[in-house]
Amino acid sequence: MPLLAEQKIDAFNLDYSPISHLIVNGATRIANTHMTMKPWVPNLDVNCEMFASLSTFADGSTAFKLNTSDFSANNVNGDPSVRLIVDPTTGETQAVLRVDFGIPRGESSYCFQATIDQHSKFGTPVHRVKVNNKYCGFTVTPIWIGENCGLSHRLKIDEDPNNNAVHKANWPAHRHTIKARERDAGKFAIGLGTDYNCIEGTGGIGTVIPAYPDTWTPWVSLNVGASPAPKAGDEYKVVICGTNLTAADDNSFLAIKVLKLELEKCDKKWVPKGGAEANDDLKIKAFTTPRIAGKIQFDLTDVSDEDGYCLNAPYSLPLRGGGSVVFVNR
Repeated sequence: MPLLAEQKIDAFNLDYSPISHLIVNGATRIANTHMTMKPWVPNLDVNCEMFASLSTFADGSTAFKLNTSDFSANNVNGDPSVRLIVDPTTGETQAVLRVDFGIPRGESSYCFQATIDQHSKFGTPVHRVKVNNKYCGFTVTPIWIGENCGLSHRLKIDEDPNNNAVHKANWPAHRHTIKARERDAGKFAIGLGTDYNCIEGTGGIGTVIPAYPDTWTPWVSLNVGASPAPKAGDEYKVVICGTNLTAADDNSFLAIKVLKLELEKCDKKWVPKGGAEANDDLKIKAFTTPRIAGKIQFDLTDVSDEDGYCLNAPYSLPLRGGGSVVFVNR
């Protein structure tokens, strides 16, 4: 039979290792992850599916399509769903394909499949990957800081109580590092002790004594940088990742929110009244940008260090029944 036509087929490899173990945000139940096409082949459809388990994609769907040339789509974090990168060693252009999972409470696993379709003949798969695995879960409790704050703070990060229960007993250690999100690098620094193992593992089948104890600690120290100074409305994130999770903003957790605290100026005409006259209240209004509900502690500074009579008592001194009102600075 004579050869009627020929078509060049572009060879590529789809690295899906980050999807082999997810990091789930305990507050949102969302896991951000990605695949990398090496090299990038334009205009191919990637058909993604969730099956078997109760887990879905972040929007609740169990199937969606992603085109390798669609640079307008964004993931749930607002990051491009398709991002081109260049391998600094080989100079090869690669495509990072972001995928977001939704893992409901009580579900311990997820089943994912991606099929790549060639456009020369629709419905003809040229590559397929499949993952059926467990996950690690963490919950970060964000903290508020004020503008221009350069102090040290403590961030609370709790591990999912099911981390140990859902993993196989003979799995190796699950080491996780905590670092600033790439775009927030330099704005704050993580203190020492940010490399933890989140599950107990024996290190191999048949091993009796756990070789990898669960060393997770919920408290991490943060040092906020003075430059650039934090401004109201800024939000900083931390990334919790494992050794096989390399995308800059995968597994990002909100850690720091910046507010501005302002006090309304007092009426300069206000003076305390003596004798039996009742004093009008001096109200000091404090408000934040953005507006939040919380407690504010007020401290008096640069006051007299001399003991003396309280001048704004609502009645004449000395007090009824004897004695006097004395203000003592502490």
